[in-house]
Amino acid sequence: MLYLYRRVQPDTGGAGRFRGGATLSMCYVPHDVAEIPTKIMHAIGTLQPGSIGIAGGYPSCTNQFVIKRRTNVRELFARGELPGELDELEGTMEVYAESIVRTSQGRDDVYRCIAMGGAGYGDPLDREPERVHRDLVAGVVTVDHARTLYGVVLDVDGTGVDQAATESCRDKIRAERLAEAVPVSELVSHL
Repeated sequence: MLYLYRRVQPDTGGAGRFRGGATLSMCYVPHDVAEIPTKIMHAIGTLQPGSIGIAGGYPSCTNQFVIKRRTNVRELFARGELPGELDELEGTMEVYAESIVRTSQGRDDVYRCIAMGGAGYGDPLDREPERVHRDLVAGVVTVDHARTLYGVVLDVDGTGVDQAATESCRDKIRAERLAEAVPVSELVSHL
């Protein structure tokens, strides 16, 4: 196997006051062989995460398997380019949702796996904005994830947290939650 990358995948740990652990992503092609004739991909948690979140924490990502078939990866290698994302490759994407899949991988087929991360604990709006900023700097949370799940907004130059914008964003998220909330009495009456 020839790895295109093995790295921490952002936004894979469940959002929470205590963020769940981010997980790995790896991507590779066969090396020095024409094909891997039997490839078995297997994991639980491909349809729903096994780490569901606690006390208002969010679930992690699911286990994810994809193969991009008949790509131009060797052409890119010949030009001295190393793709960092599957979108940079031509080819046909196959996404697998089953827990166990038996397939093969040809010379120009690129395999990518993202493992399941850890669950979050506690409401993500209660995570200290400075911790979210450190997560951004470390590459385990993206700017979009920080804003939509944690309600954290960066200052104009991106080097810190805009406290006023963060408070406003968090207030807006809380108001949206309240507007969509259903009283427990209504839920219980349906049981």
